[in-house]
Amino acid sequence: YLFLFLPFAYLALKARRYMAIFSLVNSLVVVENLTFFYREYLKEKIIRFKKYFPFFKGQIITSYTLHFILCTLSVLIMVVLFFFTFRQEKGYRFGLGIKENVYPVKAAEFIEKEIITSNHLQDKIYNSEEYGGYLVWKWFPERKVFIFNDNLLFYDLRRKVDEKTTHQEDILAKFGINCILKSYVSANLENYYLSSGNWKLVWWDDQSLVYLKNIPENKGLLSKYTYKYIDPLNFNLNFAQTLARHNFANYALEELNRSLAA
Repeated sequence: YLFLFLPFAYLALKARRYMAIFSLVNSLVVVENLTFFYREYLKEKIIRFKKYFPFFKGQIITSYTLHFILCTLSVLIMVVLFFFTFRQEKGYRFGLGIKENVYPVKAAEFIEKEIITSNHLQDKIYNSEEYGGYLVWKWFPERKVFIFNDNLLFYDLRRKVDEKTTHQEDILAKFGINCILKSYVSANLENYYLSSGNWKLVWWDDQSLVYLKNIPENKGLLSKYTYKYIDPLNFNLNFAQTLARHNFANYALEELNRSLAA
């Protein structure tokens, strides 16, 4: 059992995502060991218990019965845990659920509702590395995810995109990327694209930002959702004064209210 237990225990200690696999694989190991404990240590006590309580005579608690009871309990516990962990409702629940202050829950919903309805954006969304696991859980297999957390095969490619280099536009064009879902952690990419004019900010909250490529195919979405006056990465007071002098303050407030209401 050690050869089955130790490898998955190591993975579970290394990353939380492996806890589910560890539980599934080692549930049978736990059941077998509990049954062994019953046979070796508790059987004599149970027999004595039956001696004083005739109702329990006939050895109704056999090793096979215990196997069945323990397996049933293990399956029920796993089903309950998986239900609360992987159900479609994404709100907070005690001990389990999605942390909406960490993952792009609302941004992904915006992309699904407003952007993916355009067929040309179906599988052309660039995402931050730390969002890969969540997006795979939410979108797969209906749609592909560009970057997954454990994908080291394209590490150099991802590094070139996230750095301020001239390779960014060429790489994204190569894969036909029309939408970018990024976190504030890797802000270099946002600053570069927002200032270049090739990409427009269309959605943001405290966790993430969504950009669309400034191309004719996205004209309808850009005219509806582009933020022209609010830049969440650059709250410059001098810029606010400039907006006020040119009577753009009301437009900026409208954009800010739109983001807060999302």
